[in-house]
Amino acid sequence: MAYTKVKYLIEQTVASGLIYLNSHARDFKNPAIRPYLDKYMRGSNGYEAVDRVKLLKLLWDAIGTEFGGRHELYEINYGGSTEEIRRYVLFGAQAMGRADELKGFVEKCLSEYDLDGWKVPDLANPGDLSHHAPKSAQATPPGGPPELRTVGGGGGGGKAGGGRSYPGGFRNPFAT
Repeated sequence: MAYTKVKYLIEQTVASGLIYLNSHARDFKNPAIRPYLDKYMRGSNGYEAVDRVKLLKLLWDAIGTEFGGRHELYEINYGGSTEEIRRYVLFGAQAMGRADELKGFVEKCLSEYDLDGWKVPDLANPGDLSHHAPKSAQATPPGGPPELRTVGGGGGGGKAGGGRSYPGGFRNPFAT
């Protein structure tokens, strides 16, 4: 039940911030609208618009997507006593130094992409699959279309395309 309450707190605190976002990172590269984004999309306490949007899109992925919905159902059905779980998680994370690690994990997630897309080799930019990509970027490269990769999930264990593994594929850094 902790996840449901965290989700509720995020929804209540962030409110329309999860919806009031520019549609694509490319908007930040448009000189005609960038000044407006910088002015109206900035965060408080000195957060720039790009950083605020990245954080809110990460929150949306965690609570507003299919992943978030599945996770919420899992927590509702298998969570156990809300108060006990909260105490176990908090005290355990603090005692093992995981609380700071988790904060670092969020920072790492946010640093893996910028306005040009993913910056890490194990994640692919959508290329010709993207509705938002410029038409020139949607041309099929020589040698055929790019392979689609999956990272984690789907029972593939981070492998796709006949069992090849991708360097830097997803691995839960907090799993023991």
